This record gives sequence, C-alpha cells and structure tokens, in this order.
Amino acid sequence: MSTKNVSPENLSGLINADITVEGFALKIRKASGISLISLRNGRYVYQAVYIPDLCKTSISEMCEGSYIECSVSVKEEKRAPYGFELTIKDFNIISKPIDAYPLNVSQPTLGCTLDENIKHRTVALKHPTERAIMQIRSVAEFAFCEYMQKNGYIQIHTPKITSFTNDNDYINLRYFDRGATLASSPALHKIMAVGGLDRVYEAGAGYSSKSRNSIRHLNEFTRLDFELTYADTQSAKETLVEAINHIIEAVTHQCASELELLGITLKEQKSIPEITYDDAMVLLAKDKTQLSLDPTDEKKLCEYSQSKFNSDYIFVTNLPSENRPFYEKENCGFVLLSNGLEIASGGEHISDYTEQVQKLKKSGYDCADYESFLSAHKFALPQICGAGIGLERFLMALLNLDNIRSAALFTRDLHYLTP
Repeated sequence: MSTKNVSPENLSGLINADITVEGFALKIRKASGISLISLRNGRYVYQAVYIPDLCKTSISEMCEGSYIECSVSVKEEKRAPYGFELTIKDFNIISKPIDAYPLNVSQPTLGCTLDENIKHRTVALKHPTERAIMQIRSVAEFAFCEYMQKNGYIQIHTPKITSFTNDNDYINLRYFDRGATLASSPALHKIMAVGGLDRVYEAGAGYSSKSRNSIRHLNEFTRLDFELTYADTQSAKETLVEAINHIIEAVTHQCASELELLGITLKEQKSIPEITYDDAMVLLAKDKTQLSLDPTDEKKLCEYSQSKFNSDYIFVTNLPSENRPFYEKENCGFVLLSNGLEIASGGEHISDYTEQVQKLKKSGYDCADYESFLSAHKFALPQICGAGIGLERFLMALLNLDNIRSAALFTRDLHYLTP
C-alpha cells in the first residue's frame, strides 16, 4: 500500500501494515549489525530500521542525503519517536548527493556560521531546525491572511515597480525609457485602493536601499499590511493586536513540534501596553528633540514592558511627525515593539486633499509627481488608517532568533545577491 499521508497519526494506525513511503535520509547510524535511519518526510522525522536479512537492497547503496522510496512494515516500538518504527523491506534510490555535504545536516545543530548557512542555503534548509522556522513562517503568513479574510478584508497585490518615492529608502531602476523605483511599502497604493474597497490587505515584498549591515535589516523583506476605512489610529492598533493573536494561536496549534524543537513557548497577548513617545523619552532619559527610537531604546522599552506589565509587546504612540511618512496625520503614528525590535508600525492616514497637498509640500515633494496618488483624495476618502508588520522582524522576535537573516528563505542584503 502506498500512502501519501505520512503524518504520525495516520502511520500509528497502520501498525503491522506494509506500505510504501518516500523520504530523505537525514542520518544513518550503524548499531549491532543493523542500521538506524532518520527518515524525514515533510515536517516529520521517523526512525527506519535496516536489517540486512530482511531487505533486498544493500545499505551500501544509500548515504546520508539520499532521497529514497521505501517498502516498509510499520512496527510498534515504544522507544522510537511517535511509538513506532519503519522496518525497511526494500528501497530504491531516487537521488543522492554527488559531493560531500558542506554542512552538518545530520547533527542536532548545523554548527556553522550564518555566512555558511546563507551560502549553502539549499543544504541548510534540509536541517530540521531551519525547516521548522520556514514552517512557522508559512503558518504565520497564512494566519494573517486568514484573519483578514474572516474580517471582511480584500486581498490586493500592489505594484512593486512604481514612480513614487514616498521616503528616502527606495531602490532606483530603469523601466524601459524612464526611471522607476522599487516600493519599500504598499502604503500609497493601499490608500488609493481602500476608498473603493473599504478594507484591504496584502502579504508581499518590500525593498530598502539602505546599506545597513545590522542583525535587524534586510534589503528585500516581506510585509503584512492592511488598510481600513471609517477608522482611526486606535482601530489600527486593535486590528494589529487581533491579527497577531490569531497568528500566535495558529502557530501554537499547527506548529507544536516545531516550537518544541526550537524551545519556544508562545502566549496570547490579550492587551498590549502603550507609552507615548514623549513619555518614552522621559523614561529613557533622552532628549525630546530625538526624532526616532534607536535599537538601544527599543530594547530598554521592551524590558520595561516585560518587567512592569509582563508583556512581550509595547506600543509607542504619538510619534514625532518629522520622521514619519508624508501620508500620515500629525502625531498619529505608532510603532509596535517586541523582544527589543520594532516589528510593526502604522497610524491614521490623511484623507483630506488640502491637508495631503500641504504635507507633501512640507516634506519636500513635488505634488505633480503624486498626481495619481492625490486623485484618491481629490475624489474623496473617508477616515482611513492602516499598519504593516515586517514578517522577518516579527519572526525574529517571536522565535528569539539572533539575526533577521535566519527568518528569510534566501537573504537579500548589502552582501548577498545569491543564492
């Protein structure tokens, strides 16, 4: 019998059955005339047993890193993971490496530098820990979209090639006979769409031109954004909290084995404490002329939230407008911090045409370059607000990762354009 459902629940109901399964030979250990194979199929790693007298094909044909198709008997074994093991009756090699692995995929930890991990990413992803992070990432992104769909939002895909330069953090490129930029955020197109669609969200790429070689910055990253009408800054914060709790609930229930492997326990955030920017500056003994939080500030504020409120998160509100986007209303911006990192930001956005024109001019932009954006305001918008989560930042904080690059499938930063 061939089975495509190789979950532990399904296989544990097939004790003494003969089945065919495919998998990846993660580790091969010889012991007392037999070989124990850690066979990974999807997110699960099973114990397979090779006994020379019971298998038609010699184990010498197999090596660590081989992809194999196995005819096995499912046998009860209390000492094995999930309470059963797979006794191999025969196997075929689907493919196997032609060179030695550059990383220790079969060991509990890769034991390599982050640079080696990134350079040999296709191999690193075969390690259970790396796969666990990507599994959680997948569930987190899907859960965000699921929450938005359940709450009446329309999924959109905004252009990433644009004529807009809504901040000083954009990448220039040539677009046929004219110049263009890669969007760092979908904010402008969210605002342009929300007047007609009422509630919109997007899970998509963002781009940054800043050459920052830090543990918290990437030049290509994933954003989880939303925008809604008839709502203010408080609405954006409440929506953000609900979305994050939905993500935490989904990851907790769907990724229990991955969280256990990573040594992570998650908890729901019923309410998130807030502090105004001015009060934060007093708490930090900083000059109020400082227009944004630095990494040390963010870390100290998270420590404050943990010690005073027993919360892993804290909102910093009423941010100085001088360092906020031109489409945001005065002193209506906020950031959400967790584990020493800014993981999200948002606020109430300008809906009035005259106010938006004045803000553009005040920020040093030519309104003629934003004619299509301003058309949304010219033909009327209701009160609007929105926010965006940096997915890699969020995962870095959630999973206590040392570097944001560990949350990226393939890193794009100052140094890496490959793999």
